[in-house]
Amino acid sequence: MRLVRGEDLSKVFAKVKSGSEGWTQVRALGVLAKVCEAVAHAHARGVVHRDLKPANVMVGRHGEVQVMDWGLARVQGTVPPASPKHGQRSQVDTLRRAERDATPNSPLLTHADSIVGTPAYMSPEQARGEHAAVDARSDVYAIGAMLYELLTGCTPFVPAGTDPAPGLIVMRLLEGPPASISSLVARPPVELVAITERAMARDAADRYPDVRALESDLSAFLERRVVAAYATGAWAEAKTWVRRNPGLSAAVLAATVIFFAGLVTSLYFQHRSSENARRAVAEKTVAVRNSYFASISSAALALDAGDTALARRALDSAPVALRGWEWGYLNARSDTSIRTIHVARAAGEGSLSPDGTRIVTGCLGDDGTAHVYSLDSGEEVQRLVGHSGPVGIAKFSPDNSRIVTVGASDHEIVVWNPTTGLPMLRLTAADEDVDRIAFSPDASQFAAFCNDSVHVWELKSG
Repeated sequence: MRLVRGEDLSKVFAKVKSGSEGWTQVRALGVLAKVCEAVAHAHARGVVHRDLKPANVMVGRHGEVQVMDWGLARVQGTVPPASPKHGQRSQVDTLRRAERDATPNSPLLTHADSIVGTPAYMSPEQARGEHAAVDARSDVYAIGAMLYELLTGCTPFVPAGTDPAPGLIVMRLLEGPPASISSLVARPPVELVAITERAMARDAADRYPDVRALESDLSAFLERRVVAAYATGAWAEAKTWVRRNPGLSAAVLAATVIFFAGLVTSLYFQHRSSENARRAVAEKTVAVRNSYFASISSAALALDAGDTALARRALDSAPVALRGWEWGYLNARSDTSIRTIHVARAAGEGSLSPDGTRIVTGCLGDDGTAHVYSLDSGEEVQRLVGHSGPVGIAKFSPDNSRIVTVGASDHEIVVWNPTTGLPMLRLTAADEDVDRIAFSPDASQFAAFCNDSVHVWELKSG
């Protein structure tokens, strides 16, 4: 096969433990999810790996994942080859055999005689030599063992700082499960503990039915959805939904509180109105408040359902006098604009460029500037400096060749070159306040509308 470049998963786990090269537990979980995908592809074709372990997973520089060393793989439904009889020697010498001969007591080497697999990662049925019972769930166990190592920093059945012989690891495996994750790690993620324990269940029937189901739970954890191995049901779904959508859940909670507050308020005023002479006024107040709370509740429910238009109508119908923070919150959520550009200070009147690429705004600050923003990025691309005070109006000409600004206090009108950002012409409206400006269709003239007069200039001749 082609040469695979990268590093094996055991080195990745070591980097997660040391926090080097940007490797985190979450990033490593993404690698295990890809391992699940690769193994599921093999299982779909009836092939069981039987020797999954970190050393057999290669991770490339760009996150690509390769599951390696299929030398012990078996197609399900076939008869496994018989082990050599006592005293005989296999005629095939492999790299695995040479590696095992060099370090015969390593707990991380594959042993392929009567027991097939690597002791620290093999399933109980593999350790018992029950070849016929080995299936896709045995690979599920091995991936669970890799997840155990990621969470604890220890190989299953191999306490930190020890180097037990393979036979001792097999004995420990046959006696019971490895040390609990919570005994080795302080406050591990409970969902990941549940995934690991189900994947490494002693009885194959208690494990995930296939690698796809294991991958689904890993993805659910990474995407902050319900992990089936940890909790299921409506309450679990609700809790994970709240974690994924804090803003929306806050809105639903606010709408609920508002609804019940409105109900309580309504009952309170109804009770008081029956006990005093101002019944009519109280009933009117109750009606207005009920209308307001109904509008707020309707808007919140409409936004939850994705109906922005209905939410907008409900908010617009809410009595203006009663609009509070809850109205402002929902009003911001119902914003249907395609883009929001944040300006440095309070903006004066502005306009879009005719080619739809920029927007110019006046500025009511005291620095005498107007600002040009890119409509695509929202970033400021030009600053027009030339007035002695706030700029109340800024507009593009219809042919995109000029920008005209009007000072809010100095009554000066400046014509700018939008390419260079330099002033081309300075005019005055005779100390009159300019309410608005307008251009002729061909952009050859523009007019300034004041309180008692209209001033018209030629743009081409000045």
